[in-house]
Amino acid sequence: MPDLDRLDEREQEELIVALEQAVDRDRKRGHATYWNADNATQDCMEFDSVSKWATEMNRRGWDIEIPSIRKNPEVYPDCLATVSGETIGVEVTELVDSETIRANAKSCRSTTLILNGLEFPNLLVPIWHVCDFREKLEEIIQRKDARVRDSSLAKQLLLIVTDEPWLDEATVAEYLDALTLKRPRHFDEVYIMLSYVPDSTGNGHHPVFRIPLLG
Repeated sequence: MPDLDRLDEREQEELIVALEQAVDRDRKRGHATYWNADNATQDCMEFDSVSKWATEMNRRGWDIEIPSIRKNPEVYPDCLATVSGETIGVEVTELVDSETIRANAKSCRSTTLILNGLEFPNLLVPIWHVCDFREKLEEIIQRKDARVRDSSLAKQLLLIVTDEPWLDEATVAEYLDALTLKRPRHFDEVYIMLSYVPDSTGNGHHPVFRIPLLG
């Protein structure tokens, strides 16, 4: 967050408008808002996701040049990065329950809970069973794989981000241990990244899992 005292009046007004718009988007969505982006911020979200993923992967011994991460001027993939001297492509997408978003959009406008005299939207939070998780991952991978274009990139990766409350780090780890998905035709590797998890030391992280692929 910028220091408001260092901004002039016009900059302060622009910042306040931007924050109000972001809050309004989250209020309208009503569910899994960490990776929420409208058309104006989609590029920023994709770039930010790849940067966070790269930071986590470097902790595991990868050699991703963080300054090399950039938005791809072409339609596909979303981002490019340099890994051990080679250029890879990273396509970014979100795992989210769209039906819950639509239902909560209606709840935000009509149904509220009153707690201690304060009104709150009566929001739904979907429970993800392992079969639901598998089905959604398969749908995302197949849909994205069908859109991949041939390229000379050293690798093509799919990064799935999610902020579903039920899909916490322990649950995702347990579910992935219980499944193996069919390897897509074009993606060399598929990852899923959760939203930020703080810890008591101030060194939080974004949990990242490599999805097991068969074949």
